Amino acid sequence: MNARNILINKMKWMAISLIFAVCLLFCALFLHAQDVYQHPETAQQQNADFSDKELKKFSLIKNEVDEIRKKYSQSLGMVDNPDKARSLQDKYIKQVLETIREKGMSVERYTEISRALQRDPELREKIEKMTEQQFK
Repeated sequence: MNARNILINKMKWMAISLIFAVCLLFCALFLHAQDVYQHPETAQQQNADFSDKELKKFSLIKNEVDEIRKKYSQSLGMVDNPDKARSLQDKYIKQVLETIREKGMSVERYTEISRALQRDPELREKIEKMTEQQFK
């Protein structure tokens, strides 16, 4: 096999892997949404477990994570090489995880709040207000 064929095969496998990962993500989101729909009282109970202090901390961290995401999204858009793209993605994930931990929150807790934010409009509004107050 020549180098071109190897590269084409590698790109095909990367595309297949990406499609598979996206499918898994959609399946997980569907199952989660189905569970929340079938058990809405559980989702509301989970939201009540977040203190204002925790939500303020989440809001600060989320703003930093959003800035990191913007930076890497722009960089990733300019990359043609799949290996460089993978490397950038790995750096992005590492930086996000480090930021969450450095700010004093576990990744698990950040994820819980983030998920609750997606399904609870009142919580989303509360965090948006906290974010606005932080930048006044």
